[in-house]
Amino acid sequence: MEDLCKFVLVQVDVKTCSVMSVVDLRITKGIKKL
Repeated sequence: MEDLCKFVLVQVDVKTCSVMSVVDLRITKGIKKL
């Protein structure tokens, strides 16, 4: 069970990281436009 929990945590972490990087890119693009 522990391995499954770790796997799920890693999956969630990866998704969060990709979402954050996309948001970060949008913010930097928005700042450059200003």
